[in-house]
Amino acid sequence: MKIGIVSDTHFGYHRWPEDAYNQGREAILTAAKDSDILLIPGDIFDKENPSINTISQVIKILLELEKQGWGAGITMYDDDGNVVKSRLPIAVIHGTHERVDSTKTGPVKLIGFTKYWIDVHNHGIIFEKDGEKVRIFGMGGVPESLARDILNAINPQPKNDMFNVFVLHQTFNEFMPFKSDEFLSFEDLPNGFDLYVNGHIHKYHVDLNGKFIIPGSTVITQLKPEEQKPKGFVIYDTSNRTHKFIDIHSRPFKAITLNFDNAESSEIIERVNDEVDKVVNSFPDTKPIIRVILTGTLAKGLKSSDVTFTIRNPKAFKIYVDNQFEGYTIESTLKKVKNMRRDYKDPKKIGYTILSDKLKDIKFRFPDPERLFDAVSESADKGMEYVEHVKLSQAVKPDEDAEKTVG
Repeated sequence: MKIGIVSDTHFGYHRWPEDAYNQGREAILTAAKDSDILLIPGDIFDKENPSINTISQVIKILLELEKQGWGAGITMYDDDGNVVKSRLPIAVIHGTHERVDSTKTGPVKLIGFTKYWIDVHNHGIIFEKDGEKVRIFGMGGVPESLARDILNAINPQPKNDMFNVFVLHQTFNEFMPFKSDEFLSFEDLPNGFDLYVNGHIHKYHVDLNGKFIIPGSTVITQLKPEEQKPKGFVIYDTSNRTHKFIDIHSRPFKAITLNFDNAESSEIIERVNDEVDKVVNSFPDTKPIIRVILTGTLAKGLKSSDVTFTIRNPKAFKIYVDNQFEGYTIESTLKKVKNMRRDYKDPKKIGYTILSDKLKDIKFRFPDPERLFDAVSESADKGMEYVEHVKLSQAVKPDEDAEKTVG
């Protein structure tokens, strides 16, 4: 039997609802054409109380499948052997975005009342075709801090003489840059299942020799660099235990990191616009989403808030500028001193270098910066005395130059 796995469609996503609808619809309808049953592991909707319009959009997609006669020939049973009546052979769970407390009816359960899909949270459903049986048992998205306890309480168990799938919607340590006791790990998975499917994570992943699959999302929501890869769905073939990832038509997304060193606002704006132009020109047939990440340091006196943008290219769909400049802060100064200590062993040399940079920043010309440093090192009074001497000499010199020019 072939299982189409479509995850994290986020219907009703507020930033670009049309992309969420078009790409989610394509994924569901295309996956259904190549599969016997569908599995949707959560975050079908972007929030727990989607609009009536968003709910109706999803029902209309399911109605399309029903009108096509898709799913005919599949019989469904519960774990006690009772026939389950469903208009379509689709197993779903809720994700973290649709999660509601037990006293409320969320959108996943609501559509379940229409018999268009079956919510497999905390129970199993068996799909049978031509004598082959596939059983799907699920755990919907729960708070990370409770996931392990709830999983142990549910205690999913596979059944004999059928292909067993366990589906969930959680964070796993194996895919995170940092570890947390709250996150699940592979060792927490119930034993004995033939396939584990996880939603929640928006990047396509495969692990455990093909037994653990994350199909990823069908729409960009997090603007992370890894979301630049194609969006799509997975078709899993139980007969040979293989799968393939199939791309859908999705809006391109590019994340660009630009690093600057003591940059002026005009330089930053010009370079950002140049990079945006390059990205836009590389996608002549569609408008991309672009995230520009700015790092490095600003010119002295500039703050991150001083850098504002007017993007000149109208052909981008959305542009997000992520300002991560260090600016001129105590932290950046200390970092600079630390770096200089690697290059200069002499503390006097470090101090002299910092002072010289300061003088350049305030555009105050000293004939002998090292002499100023020596005077300041001796005492504050000596330093001020030398500054006044230089200021007086610079104030007189232009008059002398003028007299020479006139003469």
